[in-house]
Amino acid sequence: MKRIVDTPLALTYAYLMARLDEIAEGVSSVLASSPMPEPLFLEMLGHSPGEVTFLIRSVVDACERRGVPLSKICVGQTLGSNAKRALGPEPLHYQGVPVDLVDGLDRGIEFYRFPVSDVSLLNL
Repeated sequence: MKRIVDTPLALTYAYLMARLDEIAEGVSSVLASSPMPEPLFLEMLGHSPGEVTFLIRSVVDACERRGVPLSKICVGQTLGSNAKRALGPEPLHYQGVPVDLVDGLDRGIEFYRFPVSDVSLLNL
């Protein structure tokens, strides 16, 4: 009997999925190109808390290389559980960017470029 991971469809799917570092480069590109949307929201349905922590670090590093400052990152409590261990004691931060754990996001991440007080000015 063939396992599902050995089927051609599963192998094709594995090759078509973007790596987390590729996703991070794409996110930093979007953040560099336009002031909207603010915040930039990602839903991480099939990713573990460890993968999300890696993605947060990768996005911050990619934004730093592009010269795109981030003011904060919000991540759901479920996905942020690994960040508590990996990023150190609270308040959580990586490379000076605060990482807030938010109950309402569940499996989402929000990337903010502008201080929250400036976001209302963008939505005029």
